[in-house]
Amino acid sequence: MSERQTSIGPRPEYRRTENGVTIVGLSVYGRETRAAMIERYRRHKQRELEEAQAALALTDEQLIVKTYIGAWARKNEQEVTE
Repeated sequence: MSERQTSIGPRPEYRRTENGVTIVGLSVYGRETRAAMIERYRRHKQRELEEAQAALALTDEQLIVKTYIGAWARKNEQEVTE
């Protein structure tokens, strides 16, 4: 049996921006009001914006690249330096 969820996102005609970026929505368990979902969506997107800005501010030296075998149980993990 499924549980009720409430979702928010752009209407279909606003999902893709002029430069090709797709805007995704958000869903939560339970029934929420429109106002509550709009506030939650904006808070969520603000956090994503802050995370993106912090990530873009990192220098190359602050980033680590790794290679490994297995998506869940990583084996033979090695840092990529070249």
